[in-house]
Amino acid sequence: MIQTKREEWEQACSDYPELSPFTLLKLSMVRYGAVLSPNALSRLQDPFYSFGKAEPFGISFEGRTPELSMPGPILLRDGSFVYINYGERFEDPYDIEYHQERGVFLLKENGETLEEVDFVPRPAFFGKKTSRGTPMEALADVRAQKLILTAYQRCRFWEGGDQCHFCAFFTGGHSTGAVNCQDIYETVREAVREPGRFSEIYLSGGSDFGGDPPFETEVERYIQVLQAIGRNFSGRFPSQLMAPAYPKKQLKRIYDQTGVTSYCPNIEVWDENIFRHLCPGKEKWISHKEWVRRTLDAVEIFGRGQVCTQVIGGVELAKPYGFSSLEEALESNFQACDFFARHGVSYLSVIWHPHKASRLGFQPVPPLEYYIRLDFTRSAGPMDWFLQTTIISAAGTILTATWKGWTAMLRLPEKTPLPQTVSRLLEDKNSKRLIQVPGEKPGEMHAFLCQSLTSLDGSTLLLSLDRERTPLGRGLVRSLWFDRPVAVWLSQDGKTWKTEAWAYRCHIVGPAFTAMRSLAREKNPENEIACAWQLAAEGWTKTEEILPVPEKIPGGPLELHLDHPWLHEGNGSVLR
Repeated sequence: MIQTKREEWEQACSDYPELSPFTLLKLSMVRYGAVLSPNALSRLQDPFYSFGKAEPFGISFEGRTPELSMPGPILLRDGSFVYINYGERFEDPYDIEYHQERGVFLLKENGETLEEVDFVPRPAFFGKKTSRGTPMEALADVRAQKLILTAYQRCRFWEGGDQCHFCAFFTGGHSTGAVNCQDIYETVREAVREPGRFSEIYLSGGSDFGGDPPFETEVERYIQVLQAIGRNFSGRFPSQLMAPAYPKKQLKRIYDQTGVTSYCPNIEVWDENIFRHLCPGKEKWISHKEWVRRTLDAVEIFGRGQVCTQVIGGVELAKPYGFSSLEEALESNFQACDFFARHGVSYLSVIWHPHKASRLGFQPVPPLEYYIRLDFTRSAGPMDWFLQTTIISAAGTILTATWKGWTAMLRLPEKTPLPQTVSRLLEDKNSKRLIQVPGEKPGEMHAFLCQSLTSLDGSTLLLSLDRERTPLGRGLVRSLWFDRPVAVWLSQDGKTWKTEAWAYRCHIVGPAFTAMRSLAREKNPENEIACAWQLAAEGWTKTEEILPVPEKIPGGPLELHLDHPWLHEGNGSVLR
């Protein structure tokens, strides 16, 4: 019988050996929540981490400490992030403590260390104000590399008592109206000045059915805000609009008159009968059938893979309207996934967290097993792997391996100085740097040239990738996820040094990422990196082995950040 969250998680890893232990841990963390120890909370008051005290959309959390700032999302070592409402009352949360001697945050359960974690750093524009005196952090939030903007912190469904029954927005009694477009323009302008910090803009707001036809007021507001954002770019920019399902005519106006690239009309609940009960405002002003039809219509405008819809996973089981069994609920969601995938729409789920001030109040949340099966056990087509999100795609393959026990979690790397010869080879731009990474099959290895391999502190190995989804990127993910070794080779003038290592952390923000991106930009102002990888080496040896023949990495588009010059051609003043 499972007694602890760790035992539950380890059982899940054993039952689903093809899935990432990090992904399963992330699901568990979101499911159970986490609380910050006093020493962790104290460390997080540092300006490097401190986000603020306010919560958007007037959400009330009893556990918030009013005089202390809260951090941003939690970062796992694979580059994924976990968003926790730190003031929420969880039944059995994880603990996060700060280890003073090592200078790291540790995820714990009952005093036992499970994993090393970190937090998304505070963005540079926080603490600054617009020319109108508006604090920029009141206009934008951050999720790792995603810049989140709100156009309208008010939902008119609440005004008529037609709010979604699971919704906890405005439970604190606070709402605000539309944002000022000049404020938005200046906030984005300041945000993109931080090198390599943001890769996508995410825009949302509360629902406003005003206007003729309905939602015309809201559509016009989004157009104005998106146009204000677009003043910072020379054309379309990586972005997503999360909004109600608009008719094709309204949606075409948004696409044609702005630079937005993707669209997310969240249906929240797939089953039509449950939707009718739990989402009365959406049913009244749009209806379930129309919501689905408009979502499919959006693919004609934005393209396949550029439209997604999201459900609140678990709310389909909420009493008194939900399914009576887990299997019924799963089958309903599987049908939805199949349906949307066939039509080029990504189907996503988030974990439901009951809030006592919502219409549904506190209710038991489905078990972890439910969310694992909901997210990973069925799709209409192949699945792609993403370091930062879990999303069904039309291309790619899922990483597979056999989980053999989680040894990497407690195997924290020691910082030992590199041999002088190795340091000199890393400093010499003419040395050959090669890395062998595990392939899909057991024992399979693939070698790639990796001239970005370096050390910034004389002990830690770092390398950068301009794209995540390459054979080299997949190999590094396998190394980290499934604790499989990599081999690193340094060679020059017939002399070769080799070490066995393992991928320890994928950096997508923070000092290591910024430093590696700066090195890339020094070589060429248009160079870009998607992530930086930290390797933990076991020890170097001089070898007479013949270097493996490196494979060619297939080409593809760069994964651009919002400050990249290509997004600002003809608008260079933004980055001055």
